Amino acid sequence: MERTEPWVLLYEGPSKDNPAHHPGQDPAGADPEVMEVEYQVLGEWSVILRNSVTSPVYGPMHVDISIMGFRHPEREACTEAIRKTDGITTEVMRAIPMNDARKRLARLIATHMKREDQVPDVPARLETPQEWAAFANVYAELVSQGHKQPLQYLVNLTGISRNTLSARVRRAREMGLLTTPEPGSLGRLTDKGMALLEGND
Repeated sequence: MERTEPWVLLYEGPSKDNPAHHPGQDPAGADPEVMEVEYQVLGEWSVILRNSVTSPVYGPMHVDISIMGFRHPEREACTEAIRKTDGITTEVMRAIPMNDARKRLARLIATHMKREDQVPDVPARLETPQEWAAFANVYAELVSQGHKQPLQYLVNLTGISRNTLSARVRRAREMGLLTTPEPGSLGRLTDKGMALLEGND
């Protein structure tokens, strides 16, 4: 028998709310680039999960849970629905699709970052020396652009786990494509890496 999920995706994209109203943000310096996903959970709950494109993590950092229609000007319209619930229960919390939200927010953030920074695509798998050199080059470019946490940036950009990306950076260094970290730099593309990129292997 096919399993029915206890949630339905309603929206994914830039936040429809003013980010200056989000808890923990300074209204004077609010980041307008906030992404969100909204679900209808257990038929009667609206759950919105958000994260900023400048966040050091790609999972949701803010969750808004309310009865469907609660934000409508005529709140009385959902009073009856509220009475039928026990409020936000453990059942509601467990039904929130956190993994799905994490993946969707990561994709939204990655799309924004590619558009803003024009970072080249990072292959899901690295097999040839040229592909490894291309990955090393992306990492080195992020470092040269001043990113203090290039690994986390790549996590946000690609949705690939931090452990996997960290292992790739180590492997690129072992292959002689990236320099080892030094004061003022987390790594640069080596001459060998540059030669592979230029097709002089």
